[in-house]
Amino acid sequence: MQRIISKLLHNPYQLFLVDGLGAILSATLLLLVVAPLETYFGMPSTIVVVLGIIACLLVICSMSCFLIKPRQWTLWMRIVAAANLLYACTTAVLLFLYAHQLTVLGFLYFVGEIIILCLLVILERKAAAASTTT
Repeated sequence: MQRIISKLLHNPYQLFLVDGLGAILSATLLLLVVAPLETYFGMPSTIVVVLGIIACLLVICSMSCFLIKPRQWTLWMRIVAAANLLYACTTAVLLFLYAHQLTVLGFLYFVGEIIILCLLVILERKAAAASTTT
């Protein structure tokens, strides 16, 4: 695991790819599983669809950076990290606001998404910081 993390920190474009693939997975799950199965997750489908659309926007940003490979990648990495953190915080607020109607499955899904996003943000910030110090 440490080897994979080290490789991602030294190749930021692969980190954009991982971020983009994660956002694709998140958008797919939100729009094709969680929203239609509101009864099993408890989060209102309208809220889930909005989260899914935001995830689609994050896919566009991360995958564009992976494909275009901008020279100012540290700026874009910081932007993507900030967007991911904002998305995680938004999800956490929604988790709190709708706690009374979330099922255990819904709670586990959204907490899992928040944890994964926070770990990704840490990696993205480390990659950007390492670039500016070298």
